Amino acid sequence: MIGKKQTIEQKYYISSLATTAARLMSVSQGYGSPKSNCHWVLDVVLAEDSYRIRQGNEVPNLVILRPTTLNLLRRKKPVKVSIPNQRLLVAYDEEYLLIVLSTLFV
Repeated sequence: MIGKKQTIEQKYYISSLATTAARLMSVSQGYGSPKSNCHWVLDVVLAEDSYRIRQGNEVPNLVILRPTTLNLLRRKKPVKVSIPNQRLLVAYDEEYLLIVLSTLFV
């Protein structure tokens, strides 16, 4: 539903898989979920949707920097701190920032 108007979405798939319709439906529903999960984390943890940057080089730069930041925080081992808390630690603790950045060279 968009507003008060009902919408219908149709998706078409091509497959050489010999299987049942139920199996194809379950496979197609799971398709793309890792990408969706990544976008969810970027939106929730890095508040991606709240940014109002629309001009200059900021947009392409942040498109690269946000996933890079997320990957750096995920590479830090052992992970004993959640990603949102790691983000705060990096902002306030210079030593922790250096630890996270050092994962680039491992």
